[in-house]
Amino acid sequence: MGIENATKDIKENRTQEAPTHLKDASYFGAEKLGHGEGYKYAHSYDKHYVDQAYAQKSKKYYFPTDIGYEKKIKDWLEKLKK
Repeated sequence: MGIENATKDIKENRTQEAPTHLKDASYFGAEKLGHGEGYKYAHSYDKHYVDQAYAQKSKKYYFPTDIGYEKKIKDWLEKLKK
């Protein structure tokens, strides 16, 4: 369902521009545009998780169920929110 909903958003041009801190900062002039500024490298943080904006607007496509391994994923995601 998540892939179908994401694909639908793309087809209907409901996409978002990447936040500036996630944009490529490796080329001449990128620093002047603010690219990469404020980026937090997740692997430098506990459990390789950092609270950081990855989109301009929050959009959710994955809704894990209480069945099988998805239950573990759901519990882990809830733990990260705290």
